[in-house]
Amino acid sequence: MQYLIVFLEGVITFISPCLLPMLPIYLSYFAGGQASRTQTLRGALGFVAGFTVMFLALGGLAGSLGNLLRTHQTVVNL
Repeated sequence: MQYLIVFLEGVITFISPCLLPMLPIYLSYFAGGQASRTQTLRGALGFVAGFTVMFLALGGLAGSLGNLLRTHQTVVNL
């Protein structure tokens, strides 16, 4: 159930007013100038995979940094 809620939150974020003006740019980037649907789909999947990898890396970095700060909490407090 939690995965469904997170998925729905992602969809709501995608249609937020901050991202909504960017939708035509994304669509024209993926669909414009490419001959077939497979090339368009491949480009879209690569785009999504790139964002996914970056957000996973940034999340892992933030988690590691938080764990490091928690481990050395007394030194940081001084």
